[in-house]
Amino acid sequence: MMDKEYILNNNVKNGAVRVQIVPSQPKTLSHLPTRPAVDLAFHNLTYRVKEGRRNNVKTILKEVSGRLRSGELTAIMGPSGAGKSTLLNILTGYKTTNIEGSITMNGKERNLSQFRKLSAYIMQDNQLHANLTVEEAMHVAASLKLSQKVEKSEKLHVIKEILETLGLDEHRPTLTRNLSGGQQKRLSIALELVNNPPIMFFDEPTSGLDSSTCFQCVSLLKFLARGGRTIICTIHQPSARLFEMFDQLYTLADGQCVYQGNTKQLVPFLGTLDLECPSYHNPASYIIEVACGEHGDHTRKLVNAIDNGKRDIRGELDFPALKNKKNENGNANANLKSNYDKLNGNSNNKYADNLNLGGNGLLPSSMVNDIAKETTTETIKINVESEKEPEVNTALLPVDGQLDAG
Repeated sequence: MMDKEYILNNNVKNGAVRVQIVPSQPKTLSHLPTRPAVDLAFHNLTYRVKEGRRNNVKTILKEVSGRLRSGELTAIMGPSGAGKSTLLNILTGYKTTNIEGSITMNGKERNLSQFRKLSAYIMQDNQLHANLTVEEAMHVAASLKLSQKVEKSEKLHVIKEILETLGLDEHRPTLTRNLSGGQQKRLSIALELVNNPPIMFFDEPTSGLDSSTCFQCVSLLKFLARGGRTIICTIHQPSARLFEMFDQLYTLADGQCVYQGNTKQLVPFLGTLDLECPSYHNPASYIIEVACGEHGDHTRKLVNAIDNGKRDIRGELDFPALKNKKNENGNANANLKSNYDKLNGNSNNKYADNLNLGGNGLLPSSMVNDIAKETTTETIKINVESEKEPEVNTALLPVDGQLDAG
């Protein structure tokens, strides 16, 4: 076996480049003001608008329900016109009229005035002052968002910490109009982070960015969620690499919810409905194709299976019981037993005799535990440079996380 010195000397002779990977320093946000974690839920949301001279009424959202949890990065997806932006605007409080249904915050009816103080909405177009430098923009944000009781030195600590964490510290003297698209997006987030909102909304945060910058942007959102915040964003057909980074998925089709749950459970869930996503296909693209009707009209079947957002497919394989339910053609759907066997490619599945579902349509807990023991979960690291994930002190939730802002 060649020794290390011989290898290095030959690398030099051959003009090879030796790359040394050094663990990055933990990036924390310890100086931000403390905020409580926020869980947001909505129930039977309906939104109607009048259109045309005859004031015909069009229903954009049709009694959708859902839940957005702290510590999770949630993507809202759907075809054009499905109601993604409308739902986001209602949840943020930008739309307040012609709405039916309820929205709760931490289990209580949402106080819109209080909610707006605890939330941030970063729109698709960056709202930056072109004639301010990065540092000047941050100072303005700190002066407006932080209490006058906060000392100047503490505000400077907050600014420095945010800029370093988001990889903008070296761009302090740069005018915001001279930043790249990804840097402008990060600065927009940095300005909102000054008062540490526990819930943040993003409208198409990756729009107009190249694939590498998209990855950095979603990595940042993942980092923020790992700090205990509730992060929600609309996104249009992410790549498979980006899709895997999201914790939760909320999919709309024709103003109705066709999937809500863990991104890793999307393909198995669709399999129980005889919608088999090919192994070579991006699941994000496939669910959009299904929502658009490219594989047949399955909207009603999906809406019924997910109960229009009332059911949440988490990590326990809690697929709906399809036995004795009728699909839109009046034919009986295959029961969960046969679909589960097909999903695993085994007609003699060891769990086949245990699929006696209760009234809630969930798998028996004993079966779930057995499956969990045999299942390996893929973990996505945010910062590949570090072998150990540092603690993020945001005073929200005891969750770790870091960001390679690059």
